[in-house]
Amino acid sequence: MTSDVTQKVINANDFKNGTVVTNVHNTGVFGTIDAPFNKVGSAENLETALTNRFDDTAYYGVSSISTTDLKVWFKADSLTTLSDGDVVTTWSESSGNGTDATQSTTSKKPVYKTAILGGKPVVRFDGTDDFLSTTNVAIQSHCTVFVVASQTHSGTSNPFFFEHSANANSNDGFYVMGSNASSLFKVRRTGHHAYDSDGNYFGFRSFAIGAFVYDGALVTRKNGVAIASSVSGGSTVSDSSTTAGLFLGSRNGASLFFEGDLAELAIYNDALTTDQIQLVERSLAGKYKIDLSI
Repeated sequence: MTSDVTQKVINANDFKNGTVVTNVHNTGVFGTIDAPFNKVGSAENLETALTNRFDDTAYYGVSSISTTDLKVWFKADSLTTLSDGDVVTTWSESSGNGTDATQSTTSKKPVYKTAILGGKPVVRFDGTDDFLSTTNVAIQSHCTVFVVASQTHSGTSNPFFFEHSANANSNDGFYVMGSNASSLFKVRRTGHHAYDSDGNYFGFRSFAIGAFVYDGALVTRKNGVAIASSVSGGSTVSDSSTTAGLFLGSRNGASLFFEGDLAELAIYNDALTTDQIQLVERSLAGKYKIDLSI
């Protein structure tokens, strides 16, 4: 996940005339930037240099989030061999763990669409029978899920749906849902389940960045702001791993079919801190040109 502009941290002492500014930010989160400002000179020259370079990613580098504990990562812009309107048979997973999502039945394949969100492509689901699924993958109950999506309907019809389980209401796993009278995010282990019971409508009607986090307490975020928090229903779920298939766009290929567009989906096998969550949100916001509410 990347954005077009990286954060720039430059010590004020480096703005002296002629000082070379290198390695502007190298924390392990943002890439090292080696291109120097040579002979900055006056403040006016510095302002001009910064202005001229603002959109130059070759100069500033590209911000990047750590892939540590990144278990699953689907991004539509990785489907570089497809053209607008092509069906998606295999959505190759980008974390390096090899959990590709596939669909063998032609009528159930979603469609690749170009230049939909911030100039980036999406995968479009029809709400009738489209879905993709993976082989079994082990995911912790304490995890973090990021989604960039838009659902067609403004109500509860055919919302965004993604599930790690054949049915997380009765089996170990979790699901994320775009709108529901009972819960947007549910985690289940060995008879215990945690969910937000506020009946919130997430509002993927226009493209939004969703973050869903569970670490014994539950947080659901939209565009950088929490819209549901704490374990407001069910019981506390301890951290443990379960192995199941992932279903993108349906429950077990049989119900809850999603109608809308999915640009990116990432699952971290850990509950990220607030600072880490915000880094991911900002990166996605920059990539897809979505305004955060923070």
